[in-house]
Amino acid sequence: MKIVLVYRKKMKGRYSLENVFDSLIPYIRTQYNIRVYFTGGWMCLIKDIFNLRSMKCDIYHIIGDINYFSIFLPKNKTILTIPDVGHYIYDLKNLRKILYKWLWIKLPIFFAHKVTTISEFSKKKISNIINKKKIQIEVIPCCYRSDLIFFKKKLDKKNIKILFIGNGYNKNFTRLIEAVKFTNWKITVIGNQSFSDKMLLEKYGINYKNLKNVNFNKVIEAYKRSDILCFISLHEGFGLPVIEANASGTPVIASNIEPINLIAGNAACLVNPKSTKDIKSNITKIVNNDNFRKKLIIKGLKNVKKYHPSIIAKQYCKIYEMFL
Repeated sequence: MKIVLVYRKKMKGRYSLENVFDSLIPYIRTQYNIRVYFTGGWMCLIKDIFNLRSMKCDIYHIIGDINYFSIFLPKNKTILTIPDVGHYIYDLKNLRKILYKWLWIKLPIFFAHKVTTISEFSKKKISNIINKKKIQIEVIPCCYRSDLIFFKKKLDKKNIKILFIGNGYNKNFTRLIEAVKFTNWKITVIGNQSFSDKMLLEKYGINYKNLKNVNFNKVIEAYKRSDILCFISLHEGFGLPVIEANASGTPVIASNIEPINLIAGNAACLVNPKSTKDIKSNITKIVNNDNFRKKLIIKGLKNVKKYHPSIIAKQYCKIYEMFL
């Protein structure tokens, strides 16, 4: 069986579902013939549709934020993975929201033979949008990259390094800045940050490093050098950095909201993402309480086992088997 994974346009520093599937491919290839096709963006839409339809394959699996390709591909051969609908719910308004609903959610789902998402939380949100409570959406979680391994670290309490991943309002970086001010804690930020957040960092004299457009090797290095991951998003479809930190042996501060709290379980220190006080006190707890920190690391290594690429790949292979 030949499967084409349809990826969105290549962009530097993209840190998302493509990374997940890159980790799954070696395991899926033990059973199926896999090819990756990178689309070229809106300007290449017609060309991409022609190229894809010309391929002799059994399954088109659309990955990432290009759901609309489902509309143009054979329904009986198409799988659509929708990771998250937070952008639609929280960011869009008026005409843009209407267009997104139809071109990225309703029509793509209608034209797909099978739909998957990455959490029960996302499944619930998608079902609410299309007004079909019993829609057949398979939930298959994300995996971590298998090249992300455990790093044994020695904590220097006078030189605490906090890792923060992502950009955008929902990532809640401003509250981390407020929590870190008047301390000597250092922040490594992966992703472009807003001008206002940069001004706050300068205002409070916070020691920080901003990594932009980095490949995953740089991300691995950031985990290796960090003492704590602070993942305090206001909304997410999954929370991939949580399990990446678990795999690397990095203690996690995470938002006590769905689905992040379900993904993390007891392998993270859960906080109210809207409370700067709660964020700061729990960072302090991880720094000062050695036993608590060591237990978090151990629980993280246990938690992450169920997100190994080989396990997640088997779940996708079961979906592919339905097309035989």
